[in-house]
Amino acid sequence: MSYDRYLAVCHPLRYSSFVNNIIYLRAIIAFWIISIGFAGVMSFVFSQLQFCGHNTIFHFFCDSSPFVGLATSDTTYAHFLTALISAFLILGTVLSVFVTYMFIIRAILKIPTSSGRKKKTFSTCSSHLIVFSMQFGLGLGAYALPAGAATPQANNTFTIVNSLCTPLVNPLIYSFKNKEFQAEWLKRVRKTDKTKSWGK
Repeated sequence: MSYDRYLAVCHPLRYSSFVNNIIYLRAIIAFWIISIGFAGVMSFVFSQLQFCGHNTIFHFFCDSSPFVGLATSDTTYAHFLTALISAFLILGTVLSVFVTYMFIIRAILKIPTSSGRKKKTFSTCSSHLIVFSMQFGLGLGAYALPAGAATPQANNTFTIVNSLCTPLVNPLIYSFKNKEFQAEWLKRVRKTDKTKSWGK
């Protein structure tokens, strides 16, 4: 999404040549290969662990850290590999978004026309930045808490908010740019205010 915004802002005339169905297909295939590759490596490492004793996980969806916590064998390598892959994925994503938005901000600040165009350009990027910050902030809260604060209850709370609230809020965040949505929303707010005032 940040790369799409980067092309739209920094290279608007070449956008259609960079973004087409072939590029989409290649990106999808690349992401599938990366995801399946990492998942396959992790599954192989986890399959080498030994499990015996209790088998109850205090979690509500499939996640690797509670599962590894049940292992009775040495989990040092599994934890190291999980941290390495997570760091690669998280840092790679955050750095790519950061670099593309540095180019976007530089291009926006060079726009010589009225502030209206700058405001419009910033607004097209702000929705993605809000969603990205929310998604990664909650994700880091779920997976990067200090050992003392990383209780099962805290992990579950962050995971519930990340899994449920973020997808529910996404359409609203992206819809607030839509003028029809803004007009309808203001109309309903005013209608609610009138109803409350009549009730008094």
